[in-house]
Amino acid sequence: MFFVNAVSVLFGYVKHAQTQISKSIKNGMQTKPPISAFAGVNYWYGGFACVDSINGLQRVQKELDFLKQNGISTLRVMCSAEGDSTYPYRVYPSIQEQQGQLNHRILRGFDRFLYEVEKRNMKVVFVLCNNWEWSGGFGQYLCWSQPQIKHPPLPKTANWDWDNYCSFIGSFYSDTTATKAYWDFVSALLKHKSYINGKTYTQQSAIFAWQLANEPRPMVKEKTADFVKWVEKSAALIRKLDTLHYISIGVEGNIGLNQDMDLFKRIHNNANIDYATIHLWPKTWNWYSGNASNAFKPECIDNIKTYIDKHAQACAEIGKPLVIEEFGFERDANYAFPIESKEHLISRFSPNSKTTARDSFYALVYSEGLKHKVRGFHFWGYAGLPENVNKTKYFMLPGMAYSADPPQEEQGLYSVFTSDKTTWKVIRKYAKRMK
Repeated sequence: MFFVNAVSVLFGYVKHAQTQISKSIKNGMQTKPPISAFAGVNYWYGGFACVDSINGLQRVQKELDFLKQNGISTLRVMCSAEGDSTYPYRVYPSIQEQQGQLNHRILRGFDRFLYEVEKRNMKVVFVLCNNWEWSGGFGQYLCWSQPQIKHPPLPKTANWDWDNYCSFIGSFYSDTTATKAYWDFVSALLKHKSYINGKTYTQQSAIFAWQLANEPRPMVKEKTADFVKWVEKSAALIRKLDTLHYISIGVEGNIGLNQDMDLFKRIHNNANIDYATIHLWPKTWNWYSGNASNAFKPECIDNIKTYIDKHAQACAEIGKPLVIEEFGFERDANYAFPIESKEHLISRFSPNSKTTARDSFYALVYSEGLKHKVRGFHFWGYAGLPENVNKTKYFMLPGMAYSADPPQEEQGLYSVFTSDKTTWKVIRKYAKRMK
């Protein structure tokens, strides 16, 4: 009965659905109900902001109220961070500054965060690691496993090189010490008991899903087999510990899988994976360049539509729901100024700049997604309060509040500010349709 009651709290299903869930229980396991359509947001810093139990907590309370008022029900949140402050473009303080040593002060912030989310009948997707350096991620596990690595090829360092970075991160999947450390962290986190209600995270009704990592990739083709094994072992571990919540991988789609749609289908055609994901970053992927209005030329629009379509078809073939869990777009920059000028850069990041192109992009993604029966959306991302804009160096400075743009990106780059009224109008419109 515990599992039945927890599921009914988690998903708010009517009495008929509760009866169907009860009938599905067999040998201590259960079939989870289908994923209902939802409107979500990338709110990666939510748990970290609650570490400050006064100012931070009050900030998050206001932000959650605002999000709920605008139709948002699901939050995608980083529940991992590894390493110390020696690399300045990284989340710090982290959950795991030293391998295997969890910072319970940080985790108490996450306990408070889950309590606030549950009070508002909202849900959280917790992301358990990162392919990228801005939270430590796979690279930090490798540095712990191989202490001879003194200067990893991280962005914005003298050793930065894309090919070397790919080889470096790709080696994570075959490093048995690094993968074991990741699995040890996952086990410890899922077994962590909230200081507020005494329940482990496997029992928390505010959690919607666990995600293996943010944008995991094989990185190099020769690591594909190791990557697949890591996905299978990680999902199996989480399912063994937790039969209540959903599990996803967190991939961007075939663009992060060496353009291999068969690999996309293969890793999601797994009994322990409950839904598939894709991300959409048209500028990062060079589908357009220059002015944001260039994104609405036929070729770029076709790329966006085709990307959604082919992944929706792949998910239909394997019988898995699809979620578009990252899609982001810059503001309307002023290209009347030289690209590197202060005036141009401010126009890219300032809340005072318009969002005409972004609003159109969001509407396109939502409408195409709904056309293909996409089950959920997480736009990137809510800037929160205060609205971060670093008008001198643009990147996050020590002491600045966390915002939508992580430490390695310019503050305001992909942020949806509270004051972006036209963008919120688009979000509310499609959130209402999903209800």
